[in-house]
Amino acid sequence: MAVSVAHSTTCRERSSWRRRRNVKTSRSEAVAPDIATIFVGPVRPLQLEDLQRIIDCACTQLQLAHVQRARQLAAQQFAPFQALAESDVRAAVVFGVVPPSEEHLPIAARVESALKRHLLLELGQALSMVGSHELAAQTLRQLADVFVDFHGVRARLESALPAVAAEPRARHFEREVFKHWGEALVRATGNSGPNSAAMAVYHLATSRGVYQHHLQRPLDHLDRRLECRPFWDANELPAALALEAHSKEILSELLGLLQSGQQHFTNYESRVVSAGGWSDVQLYAGCRLDQANCKLCPVTARIISSRPEFNTVVHGSHFFSCLTPGTHLEPHCGPSNYRLRCHLGLVIPEGVRIRVGTEIRKWEPGKCLVFDDSFEHEVWHEGNEDRIVLICDMWHPALDVANTVYPALSHKQREAFDHACNGTHLPLQERVYSTGTTVSRNA
Repeated sequence: MAVSVAHSTTCRERSSWRRRRNVKTSRSEAVAPDIATIFVGPVRPLQLEDLQRIIDCACTQLQLAHVQRARQLAAQQFAPFQALAESDVRAAVVFGVVPPSEEHLPIAARVESALKRHLLLELGQALSMVGSHELAAQTLRQLADVFVDFHGVRARLESALPAVAAEPRARHFEREVFKHWGEALVRATGNSGPNSAAMAVYHLATSRGVYQHHLQRPLDHLDRRLECRPFWDANELPAALALEAHSKEILSELLGLLQSGQQHFTNYESRVVSAGGWSDVQLYAGCRLDQANCKLCPVTARIISSRPEFNTVVHGSHFFSCLTPGTHLEPHCGPSNYRLRCHLGLVIPEGVRIRVGTEIRKWEPGKCLVFDDSFEHEVWHEGNEDRIVLICDMWHPALDVANTVYPALSHKQREAFDHACNGTHLPLQERVYSTGTTVSRNA
């Protein structure tokens, strides 16, 4: 089936200094010499004098906004367990906001140390942003070693505090460090394969307990109690079977959009798109609906909203997704293992395939391909026509939404979730895709 997709305004990843560009600037020459002097000689755990020199460099070389951002990150990460840290530092060590080596420091010193670590993380990302990828990787490597459990302190505390160890947000900071360390190595070497330096970093993180599988690397939530496998059988999932049962109606609405002569698909840029084009028609995101698009696709919208597995996924999205010929989506991981991602094949030409973990599969028209997008995945489109699927995020079938997800939601997320549970939806404000990136439409 030959189809042509008209595209409207471009969606871009929200502008941020974190967005990396391989552009040389005067800042790279200013930062690199100062930081390089810290890491002369063999790699070793960071010492206090190292941290002080790094913080001094960060405060003088980074923009004020970067320092403020680091302070916010430190405060946000430390706040949920600050009370616990004051009364029982063991929980803070298990949660990952206090390294095992700082267990006996006073609270003020631990907070100050957390700020320094966040500034170092910001500095590592800034170095990568200006093209100093090798130095960024070296900086992040040193930061990762801060949390090494040399004397088995964390292991013993995890046994004593299993509920804290199982918290999906535990060790978030370490996950972020390893994520950016690996990405810096990919950019430095141009290699993300199984024998790459980046993959060695992910294996190291797994050996330290940061991940449970080197190819499953969600940043936001990692619930270790959930079954861990890349692909899922649609026959196990009633919501996926419901999509397949209505695939002809959904395809009919899609073709209506394509044949209307109007530009309904919206292009957006993402760092994972190394070639080609990726666009969408958004229906729901974060339990909120795009009113205009849902009116254009009432049957599809109704099917999604009628299934609680889809309807209440506050950490997910539902949209028609189009890839143009020649598109390559680089290896990337979704932000959470709370969800599974369901692709209903609609317009499927030859030459398109997806890798999740180590397995490569193809889409089929009218069939659902379901996978855990917290696993590393990659897409190639080597065909001659656009590939279009309906993407629907669903909760992991073993997830305890009420006790695991809901208590950690923000006020706005709870508001959207509660409305969705009651059969209504608030209007869509922003969108979060599998990359974990929030994007918004340009005016």
